[in-house]
Amino acid sequence: MISLVHSAYELNALIPNSELLFYRLFCSPLTTKDERQGKDRENPLVGNLFPRVSLTYHGYRSLLETLVLEPKKKHFKKVLAHIIEHEPKDKVDPVLISLIVRIGIDQKYPVLLGKTMKHFMQNDYRVPKRAFQDFVLFLERCKGYEEDSKRFIFLTAETETLDFSYDLVRPIFLRNMSLKTGNEVL
Repeated sequence: MISLVHSAYELNALIPNSELLFYRLFCSPLTTKDERQGKDRENPLVGNLFPRVSLTYHGYRSLLETLVLEPKKKHFKKVLAHIIEHEPKDKVDPVLISLIVRIGIDQKYPVLLGKTMKHFMQNDYRVPKRAFQDFVLFLERCKGYEEDSKRFIFLTAETETLDFSYDLVRPIFLRNMSLKTGNEVL
């Protein structure tokens, strides 16, 4: 065990940012663009170096933290697709879901984040309450997505992991009280 830790320190000394190297390996396809012929639009994992491997919490966290520093939508899609396809829902840590929400909000990806959150909620992933609140408030701020935010609130009634309660909707309700008319709040 000590030799593994020592080897990891040696690797970090040789490669200044091993997490960035891992990110680049994950996002680089095995095949050329001509060989993929647009198949990577339908399935972002076409040509991936890690085709049927779960990367565990630490691997996904490393990829998501690197995406915070070097955001690229197609790479974000690839990481999300890999998590959904290869990681069992009980192994997806709420911290990862919070990171996904934070990246989606920071980079302003309402459609991609909405599809991902809908999948997480319908399949009973452990979505943290605070991440859900941030997500819904983000949709409220995005022009044209206000109605979708309400649908997500009502979707919580169908999940086992999020309880529809006043504590959950309080920040959304307070924001609506200050910015909208009485009929819109109701």
